[in-house]
Amino acid sequence: MEDRVSNKNVPLIWSFNLGSNDSLVLVVFFRQRPGETSRTQIASREGNTAFGFPKGTDFNKHYLPKLNSELVLLDVNKKEEYVYSLQVFYKPGSHPFEVEFSQVGVIVRGE
Repeated sequence: MEDRVSNKNVPLIWSFNLGSNDSLVLVVFFRQRPGETSRTQIASREGNTAFGFPKGTDFNKHYLPKLNSELVLLDVNKKEEYVYSLQVFYKPGSHPFEVEFSQVGVIVRGE
């Protein structure tokens, strides 16, 4: 499916629901170029805190992470092609940690 959107403030929204006994541990946004095996962390948050960016990056100029699980692409460049992903770590009740992972591909084409 191909959608055309503006190149400013493009939202990517994920949804997850925790059970009443589940505890949110960590939420992390990543980006990865298609065909590559390594991912780059864009932003993360622990528990119910605000999102933060990795030290030494300028991701705050390109991305706006929002609670609960939204990543806004502030200015999409025509030459970009990334797969964005969200990883959620949570503790279901008294059980060990569980991990949920979801990704979406964003391919930008010039006119």
